[in-house]
Amino acid sequence: MSDSVNPQVVDAITATTAATVGEATSMAMGMFFQVEAQSFGLSMQNATNAQNRMNQIGEAVVATACARIMKMAGG
Repeated sequence: MSDSVNPQVVDAITATTAATVGEATSMAMGMFFQVEAQSFGLSMQNATNAQNRMNQIGEAVVATACARIMKMAGG
C-alpha cells in the first residue's frame, strides 16, 4: 500500500476549498441582504397595520362625538 496521494485528488480538494472560501463572502452578503429586506418588509407591514388601527380608532372617536352631539341637540 502506498502512502502517497494522487496529485489529482489533491488538486480537486484544493480547488473545492478555494471555491468555498472564495464564495463565502458573497454568500454571506447575499443572506444578509435577504434578511435585511425581510426585516424592512415586516417593519413596513407593522407600520401600515398601526396606521390602520389608528384610523379605526379615529373613526370610532368621530362617530362617538357625533352621536353625543346629536343626542345633545335632539334632547
